[in-house]
Amino acid sequence: MTIIELLSSPNFPNKAILEKLVRHSTQLSKEQLFTASDQELNDEQLQRITQGYHAYVDEKQPLEYILGYVEFAGLKFQVTPATLIPRPETEYMIEAVREHIISPSYTNEKNPSSPPLSGEVPNVMRGRGQKFNYNSKLKEKAKDLRKNMTNAEKELWYKFLRANETKRYRQRPIDNYIVDFYCPSAQLVIEIDGDTHYTDQAKIHDEKRTKQLESYGLRIIRFTNTQVYENLDDVCTQIQKHLDNKTKKFHLLDIGTGCGVLGLSVLKHHPDSFDQVILSEYSPAALEIAKQNHHQLFSQFSNLKSQISFVQADLLDHPKINEILKSETPTILVANLPYIPEKLFDDNTDETVKKWEPKMAFVGGEDGLDLYRIMLDQLLAIKKENSPLTPLDEGGNPTMSDGGSLSQKQNN
Repeated sequence: MTIIELLSSPNFPNKAILEKLVRHSTQLSKEQLFTASDQELNDEQLQRITQGYHAYVDEKQPLEYILGYVEFAGLKFQVTPATLIPRPETEYMIEAVREHIISPSYTNEKNPSSPPLSGEVPNVMRGRGQKFNYNSKLKEKAKDLRKNMTNAEKELWYKFLRANETKRYRQRPIDNYIVDFYCPSAQLVIEIDGDTHYTDQAKIHDEKRTKQLESYGLRIIRFTNTQVYENLDDVCTQIQKHLDNKTKKFHLLDIGTGCGVLGLSVLKHHPDSFDQVILSEYSPAALEIAKQNHHQLFSQFSNLKSQISFVQADLLDHPKINEILKSETPTILVANLPYIPEKLFDDNTDETVKKWEPKMAFVGGEDGLDLYRIMLDQLLAIKKENSPLTPLDEGGNPTMSDGGSLSQKQNN
């Protein structure tokens, strides 16, 4: 039987599901599926597609379990009935972590969402996981500036930056500005100031420009033409120090990791931001799936600098987790714990979810918050008195207006 014959068969009325099963079995993209519609399906493929279709239609088995994977945050994760099927809305937590990482002061108070350009439809420039608005009208001017660099800019570019192993750009548009040099992996802007920068008006302009660029989480360093001409070695040494200190380092804890979608997605999108990463899970079967997903996502990632551990634990009750929480290094803790009240789950949850997905991944006691209370109590017992604790909501914003502390939270 050919692909088109199967897709046209009246025995399979749910064509959307049938098409996904055919694509999975043949490893064809949606576009390839129709250009190869006369391709013959072998007996094994036909049996697998047919069994999967009837499992979905007759047994109400979730398609993700039939396929064995789910796509989340642009990545593919293995799932089984031992793990919860990740929901798309959970991706908000990935964005919250991203906002926190790129913030200049570890909170989002000084790093609001990137302001739009007035009067312009902004284009987007990417930089180390960030998106920067830029004025498309500056592209031609930037090209012209690259062709006509100042002598000091040429000196620094040809004698140091051009041969540096760090990715860098000359005359790069960011927002409504063109910076002299930009190194995305270090979130570093390098400015070379000539005589025109010393007037009062120019100083005001530079100060405004610096604040705007810093609002994106960028670091700005400035040198004069004279410094470049007379002390180039010192200038290069200072720049290299900033390049070597590429990112703010955090620890990452993913509590109740399931198949690992939260912790592994954060790590995949921010591979240079973490020293130690721990994925914790109560279920040994789910933890094994998380390990397999880690291997699948990072087996070709030879430059990953983070130390990653997988631990079976009851929330924070593990020596390795305790050690991280007691350290001075800022820690990002993500946890998508069960939060549905038991009666609500029993009375209102779809029967397919009840039949196939693990109930323990949904239900959090009578009011749904049991595990969150336990985890917060554990956290209060582990962390030092008055140790800073800034919970983040889904938008990456602090949920306590002043940042808060553990002792304050305990008294509330």
